[in-house]
Amino acid sequence: MQKLKAVIAVFVVIVQLFTLTLWTTPAQPKDNAETVMFLSDYQNADKDNDLRADRLRAILATVDTHPGLVVGGGDYQDSADAFASDAGIREIKSIVAERWEDNSISYIFAQGNHDPLFGSLLINRSGLYEFDDYVVIVIDHSLNPWRHNDWPDRGELTRFTAGILSNALKKLADRGEKRPVFIVTHLPLHYTDRGDGTDNLYAGYIFDAVSASADKLDIVFLFGHNHSGDHDDYIGGAVNYIGKGGTMLLGGTKEEVELNFTYMNCGYVGYSGSDPAVASNTLTVSEITVTDDSLIIQKYSADGEYYSPAITVERTAEG
Repeated sequence: MQKLKAVIAVFVVIVQLFTLTLWTTPAQPKDNAETVMFLSDYQNADKDNDLRADRLRAILATVDTHPGLVVGGGDYQDSADAFASDAGIREIKSIVAERWEDNSISYIFAQGNHDPLFGSLLINRSGLYEFDDYVVIVIDHSLNPWRHNDWPDRGELTRFTAGILSNALKKLADRGEKRPVFIVTHLPLHYTDRGDGTDNLYAGYIFDAVSASADKLDIVFLFGHNHSGDHDDYIGGAVNYIGKGGTMLLGGTKEEVELNFTYMNCGYVGYSGSDPAVASNTLTVSEITVTDDSLIIQKYSADGEYYSPAITVERTAEG
């Protein structure tokens, strides 16, 4: 049985490593391309489809900008069925289309731990997606798995993934890339108490890969996953953000590290179990607007803009 698992894991790694090196370009947004919306963990279930949909509608009703791209950070349903993930994605796209009816929005949907490796028609595979105003790098959850994935060696897999990410970022830096780079993957980098800290034991590999190029690129790292408990309370709860120069505890080692890139969650839209007595458990979407000299970051809840004023990050890419 273990031998079979190892063979399957190696096959999956080969397929996924190939897809990560396949640089693709999706259709360009027709309008408002400079604004990107992020959300994660819609995690719909038959028992509460209407509730999740209504929550997302309530959030989007308060958004006063028009995104050109919507990016999902994974977990579009509760099980691991391809049909269910695609159904959740279709719900999200339908709700977004209700809010902005001009059909001018493009989409990228990254894989989460509740989403299938194969079978989905709507999940975007790992790779680099280039737009006029920014670059989006997607890392499948299968390439950066959480503790419950039954891999013979999750650490080795994450190390390989980090190596490919490092090479991609280095190529961008070497060619003088000035556009901001949004890295989207389901698993966070900071230490959380999920599974007594075993949830992202190998986060250090990804962290080091990002840090190595962050002095030359404007990088924003966005994640999902931790909506189901108070795992993020020490970095702000369900609505979190750490700017350049900020610190956090690194997943796996619990070492305090300083960031030379921007770090935040996509915004949980299904539910949050964060402890309201400690930090916010508010459901939000995140938006990043790219200007000539800065990134404007705002999160929206059902009550409207979360940050007042919005967070402004100076663009410093060397190009």
